[in-house]
Amino acid sequence: MKDDAVRPEVRWVLGLIAPLLLVGGAILYFLPTRTEHLWAWTIRPSMTSMVMGGGYLGGFVFLLRAARATKWHTIGIGLLGADALASMLLIATVTHWDRFHHHNPVFWVWTAVYIVTPVALPLLWLLNRPRDPHSLQQGDLRVPQAVRLVIGGLGTVQLLVALSIFVRPSFWLDIWPWVITPLTARALASFFAFVAVTGFAFLFEHRWSALRIHIESASLGLALVLMAALLYHDDFTNPSFPVWAFVSVLAAVLAGLLWLQVAMRRARPSGHPVASPTQASLP
Repeated sequence: MKDDAVRPEVRWVLGLIAPLLLVGGAILYFLPTRTEHLWAWTIRPSMTSMVMGGGYLGGFVFLLRAARATKWHTIGIGLLGADALASMLLIATVTHWDRFHHHNPVFWVWTAVYIVTPVALPLLWLLNRPRDPHSLQQGDLRVPQAVRLVIGGLGTVQLLVALSIFVRPSFWLDIWPWVITPLTARALASFFAFVAVTGFAFLFEHRWSALRIHIESASLGLALVLMAALLYHDDFTNPSFPVWAFVSVLAAVLAGLLWLQVAMRRARPSGHPVASPTQASLP
């Protein structure tokens, strides 16, 4: 039945996860120097903690909106990105088990979440996906092909980089803008993969309504990371990748995402449903 409805099970699970992301994001972003006692493992320097915190807070906004969404196709891509994040963090946890604070209740919550979500999220996606009509409905917007190719290409590159960091973190330790460890490198790669999935999805999805919430949430997370770089610029110790270069790249990407949102709001909506050019779209 292609009624595009969000199943109740999806709402319940997303509604349960959202508060965890809010709490985790608040700890990592606003209390980055206290992870030794408040987090599942000690994170140094503060920049790493704040990048993860910004990612969690952006994810919280997405999940909060997704739990209230009425159309499945508007949130489907996000579940794929969240599963990539959760699966990679589970692998990182097992790989670096000795680095975690096993006595800390936060670690117990962390472990439970990342054991359950890598299985639950793809099952929910598969359960709800058949309801997607895969067509451009009246009042929706079609993303221009040139925009889709550019963002999709960048998303593909980011996804490959995230996988490279995750598989070979040792290669990236000396070229990263601030000090990272194999564990924090893999954690950061997991968050990069989460965002990269949305960019990659532009290659398969032409409906703006299927991408809008994800772009808005990613913009928030990116803005928080940009602010963190300005506040903790002393953490940038690699002369080959100084803070100004990092900030410039983030600012350019954020400006591009904001431009896209403004341009799509000004675009003329579709007056009639249009069949999707492919039935293999992701969400």
